Amino acid sequence: MAAACLAVFLWLPRQSPRTPAGRGLLLPATFRETGSPKAPIVAEIYSDYQCGHCAALFLETVPRLVTDYVQTGKLRVLHRDLPLPQHAYARLAARYANAAGAIGRYDLAVESIFRTQSQWAADGDIDGRLARTLAPAEMERVRDAIRTADLDSAIDADIAMARQDDVRQTPTIVVVANGKRQSLAPVPPYPLLKDYLDDLLKDNCRQNPNSTRC
Repeated sequence: MAAACLAVFLWLPRQSPRTPAGRGLLLPATFRETGSPKAPIVAEIYSDYQCGHCAALFLETVPRLVTDYVQTGKLRVLHRDLPLPQHAYARLAARYANAAGAIGRYDLAVESIFRTQSQWAADGDIDGRLARTLAPAEMERVRDAIRTADLDSAIDADIAMARQDDVRQTPTIVVVANGKRQSLAPVPPYPLLKDYLDDLLKDNCRQNPNSTRC
C-alpha cells in the first residue's frame, strides 16, 4: 500500500528565517547527485527532512534504487530540498545536510538526520544529533558553514523548481525520461516503482536501440 504524503502549498510564504549570508559563499550542490550523467532516466526526489514518509523513502527505497538502477548506469538520482512551512526545523535540517555535503559527508549526514528525525523534531537540536555521527573536526566545518555560507539559495532554487513541477506533496519523485517530466506522488511501493522504471527503460531502448544500456 502506498504511503500517504504530506501536503505542501508552495505559494504560502516561507516561515523559516534565513541564515545570514556572511561571506556570501554559495555552496555547489553536485554532492546531491548520484549516478552517471549519461543515465537515460533521472529521478529528482523532493523531500522534507521532518517528513516521516520522506525518511522511509530515503532509508528503504533509495538504497534499492541505487543497487538496481544507479549502479548499473540506468538512473541518476538528484535530491531536492522542499521544507514544508508547517515543519519548524525542516529548513534548518536541509542547511545542515547541505553544509555536510560541502565537506563530502552528505549521504552520511542525511542518513543521520533522517534516522534521528523523531528526536530533533521535538527539540530542534539537529546539531547535537549530527555531532554523534560526524568527526569533531568535520562538525566544526559544518558549523562554520551554517554560520557563514549561503545555504538558503540552493533550497530556494529547489522550492522554485517544485513550483514549476507543480509538486504539492513530499516525498515526490519527478522522473525525467524520454523527453518528459512526470511527477510520482504519492511514491508507489517499490515493486510498482520498479515496473514503471523498467517500462521507461524499454521505451528508451526502442528509441535508442544502440544504447549500451539496452
